[in-house]
Amino acid sequence: MDNMVEQKTINYWKNKYKFVYKATIDGTEYYFRTLTRDDYLAISAKQVSQGQALDYELETVKTCLLNDMDEATIAAKSGVVTVLSEKIMARSGFSQVEEEEL
Repeated sequence: MDNMVEQKTINYWKNKYKFVYKATIDGTEYYFRTLTRDDYLAISAKQVSQGQALDYELETVKTCLLNDMDEATIAAKSGVVTVLSEKIMARSGFSQVEEEEL
């Protein structure tokens, strides 16, 4: 699978989303953007309405993945969705916190 993305496409994404990242998992490149507050609220609302039936990690990846990949391709390896979701959440500010006791 040729997953090289042209620089003009990356520039377009950066212009549109500002924060764009690439993760390489087992030789496959995954390009993603950060999760916005509106994205987060929409996924959370979906989770409330669908309950346990909603795969929060998969919804996060589907929302932020910029590659043109179908759900079956993304989920073909069981760890990919989890790893990408963790990377997206970290880059979206959910775990990159430095605190200092005063």
